[in-house]
Amino acid sequence: MEESVATSSHQRAVRQPFDGLAEEDIDSLPEESSLSPQAPTTPKALSFQVELDRGEGLASIGLQLDASDQKLCLVTGVKAEGLVHRWNTQNPSQKVLRFDRLLQVNGEPGPADALVAKACSSTKLLLAFQRPRSFQVRLQKRGRALGLRIAVNSQHPSAIAVIQVEAEGAMQEWNRSNPSLAVQASDRLLEVYPVGESAVMEGEAATAPGMLRTLQNSDDVCLTVLSWRQDT
Repeated sequence: MEESVATSSHQRAVRQPFDGLAEEDIDSLPEESSLSPQAPTTPKALSFQVELDRGEGLASIGLQLDASDQKLCLVTGVKAEGLVHRWNTQNPSQKVLRFDRLLQVNGEPGPADALVAKACSSTKLLLAFQRPRSFQVRLQKRGRALGLRIAVNSQHPSAIAVIQVEAEGAMQEWNRSNPSLAVQASDRLLEVYPVGESAVMEGEAATAPGMLRTLQNSDDVCLTVLSWRQDT
């Protein structure tokens, strides 16, 4: 039922010009799906560091970030040209991928916009990233509300942001029964598909609006959830 999912419009997409490019240059880049692969499935969140030197000319970092959630500064793409792409080529075991979280810049944590500002103003960079863990959730609504407030980011439509899990509903029941796989605020829903159907989504079904419709219209659904919580 439609009332089982509450969407939020306050999470506005912010595509930061992380490498000093103008906003129109950012928007003219290739689509995110061609910039970097999906976050790989991992049993727990992993952290790693990337060391870059922009030189006197402040070379392009070549990284796209979503800073619309101040708690999570997330990579949305790696440009084909730039220091991060070069790092990825030279360090295949520590590639920066889409949905990695930027944790620190030169040892300093902070909200998303502060991290972007620090990176843009620094010549030598030590970037700390966190790869999300991925886990599966099965929800059976049985006529109940889903009990989930979410935000759909129209400029980054490949995942749904969790804003709040309500005190009652199918999601809260899952959390009580599966505390180690609990869905919480700031998690992302990467895939949503009806039980019994293929997890390989294509076209409109793979976008946030398509996944939202599946949440609203299906009584028995599977979710692929990304989480960056440090305590997991």
